[in-house]
Amino acid sequence: LDQEVMQKHKFNNTNETKSSFCRGADLGCGTGLSGMAFRDCVHHLSGIDLSPDMVERAKLTNCYDCLMVGELEDLL
Repeated sequence: LDQEVMQKHKFNNTNETKSSFCRGADLGCGTGLSGMAFRDCVHHLSGIDLSPDMVERAKLTNCYDCLMVGELEDLL
């Protein structure tokens, strides 16, 4: 499903502004859909979600440098 959404909205990893930011955080990363969209804009991308199941799904995208289960305050 995530790949279908990515294609429908024309998200891809060919953004010409490679690594515009040193660090980024995907708060409530869920399945990693946002992480895939922003990966090329950030040198180090962290994701956090309350749900262990969602973090496991986000791991499948291979776009995060760091993923964790927890509260927002844990990442900051």
